[in-house]
Amino acid sequence: MISYLKHNEIDRARWDGCISRSLNRRVYAFSWYLDIVAPAWEALVSDDYLSVFPLTPGRKAGVCYLFQPFFTQQLGLFSSNPIGEENAEKFMSSIPMNWAWEDHMRK
Repeated sequence: MISYLKHNEIDRARWDGCISRSLNRRVYAFSWYLDIVAPAWEALVSDDYLSVFPLTPGRKAGVCYLFQPFFTQQLGLFSSNPIGEENAEKFMSSIPMNWAWEDHMRK
């Protein structure tokens, strides 16, 4: 099951453990790095932090969107298991369609 977590709900130790064990790990996905380049980052997490997907929300001119932070070459799905097309599609379809309107429009 894939869960959407707001910034303050993310267990950083478990997050960083997942990134460390992931087959496609990148420094850009560690919590400390995301805290610097996208301070309000959020996440999709599955199976007790077996797979994670950082979300980096932004807003310009009243339009909310997900963006690629500066100095961040790659983000996406990170997992210690091989990532297949089906798993990647599950994560992509789990991005909340109304995430922007819930909290980010009030800021």
